Amino acid sequence: MEDRKGANQDLLSSGRLLTAAEVMFLGCIKSQTTLISMERNGEIRVARRIGNQKRYSPTHIRKVLGL
Repeated sequence: MEDRKGANQDLLSSGRLLTAAEVMFLGCIKSQTTLISMERNGEIRVARRIGNQKRYSPTHIRKVLGL
């Protein structure tokens, strides 16, 4: 559990946008479908799209997930 908490802080304080896989790891989300439905409901915002890849703001993710 402590290793996961350290990894959470490392990802959130890295100073770069997060990938969908990293957001799923931080939020303990098992399915990409759940992440997409959270985006559709307005719970999570996509900060930037690079091609067909989504990137998320670490400050927004921290606020939404309560980390």
